[in-house]
Amino acid sequence: MVDYPASELLPLVYKHFPEQLNNNDNCIAKTLHRDIQCINTSTPVNKKHHIITPNITKQLNLLIENLGSEYYDKLGDRMYGIKAEQHNDCDRKWIDYKIDEMTQTNGLIYVSYYYNCDGDGNNKTESNNSLAFYCSFLLTDEDYSGTDIAGANTHRRHYTRSTGEIPKIIYLYELQISKNFQSLGYGSSIILNWLTNVLKDYTGVDGRSNNKSIQLTCFSTNHKALHFYYNKCGFIKIAEEEKECYPDDDQPIYFILKHSI
Repeated sequence: MVDYPASELLPLVYKHFPEQLNNNDNCIAKTLHRDIQCINTSTPVNKKHHIITPNITKQLNLLIENLGSEYYDKLGDRMYGIKAEQHNDCDRKWIDYKIDEMTQTNGLIYVSYYYNCDGDGNNKTESNNSLAFYCSFLLTDEDYSGTDIAGANTHRRHYTRSTGEIPKIIYLYELQISKNFQSLGYGSSIILNWLTNVLKDYTGVDGRSNNKSIQLTCFSTNHKALHFYYNKCGFIKIAEEEKECYPDDDQPIYFILKHSI
């Protein structure tokens, strides 16, 4: 399995994600401004002392606002493979693993759209800007199609890939939209237009592969999100939490979904 550096996709991300969005359907902000950042970790980092940037803080807060109490607070420890007895040995919980993921996943690209709090549509200082929505993703050749998922402390799992053409996959870690900007078409634009065009145009390392897709993890009980992915964006389920990870009377807490390009 290979996760590729952000530099493989960045030129195409700048090309296909609009620098500015005119938002005439929302009275809160008429103009949204793009911000692109990426994770490049070449040396080990002490995970107890993360440097959390203002952008990461806003992105994490939006994730907690959208999914925290309903999903991560209830299922996050299991999602990251944290067993109950581990809490006796350390105080790390799901949010600590999420911060690890957000700040230490090499090659992860963040595309965020902000608006200015004073409503004049101008970018002044980072602290004045409010987050409308963001997505985070990376380029990988790790394909879950037709595979069994084995346990690991991350959303993405180890797998045994069948022989054949090396796949090129954009793995979508997060797609989070603040409530004031939901149901305005931004989610489908990210997946069906901007990310799809990035992957279609990619011709880098083995980039001419015809086996291209967008894949992601979704909570199995997040029916609103599943409806969006299945019915609006044409995803299909290709894997789920491994049976050995949950009791006989329980259900898998997440699915792996795939949208072929």
